[in-house]
Amino acid sequence: MSKQGPDHNQQNPVMKQGGKPGPGMRPGPGMGPKADKATMKRLFGYIAGTYRIQFILVLLCIVISSVASVSSSLFLKTLIDKYINPMLLEASPVFSGLAKAILKMAQENARYMVGVFMPTTTTYTVPWIQINKIIAYMQKVIDNPIDNLERMLIPYFKEFINTCIK
Repeated sequence: MSKQGPDHNQQNPVMKQGGKPGPGMRPGPGMGPKADKATMKRLFGYIAGTYRIQFILVLLCIVISSVASVSSSLFLKTLIDKYINPMLLEASPVFSGLAKAILKMAQENARYMVGVFMPTTTTYTVPWIQINKIIAYMQKVIDNPIDNLERMLIPYFKEFINTCIK
């Protein structure tokens, strides 16, 4: 007989009596604490307040990249459906409509290039901004620790900052 995990009679330490999750817990796999609305509001307030320009820059990069990618895909769909597929059925195709569409595609190519290069820019910009935010937060904790836990973390924060600066 194969072993299939914990005994069914044993109770999960996260679950309360009756098989329901405890306060702040989600049922099902990956049970963990729920995102507290007040904490999320405080976190976004801190990010949007302290790092407003960087936050807006990151959101703007994500929106521009998404719009450029979607519009390029939609244009290619139109090009194939309207010009290329009908030409495949013709005995002697006329390329004038396709030529105009290709010229338009050249104009749309700028939009496509934004879609290609914005994710690359975002890929390198967002982590850099995030690391700077983390270091700023750690420096804030080092300068003004609130409780004993933060005091215990100071040596690790200093080590992380020194490693990033190297």
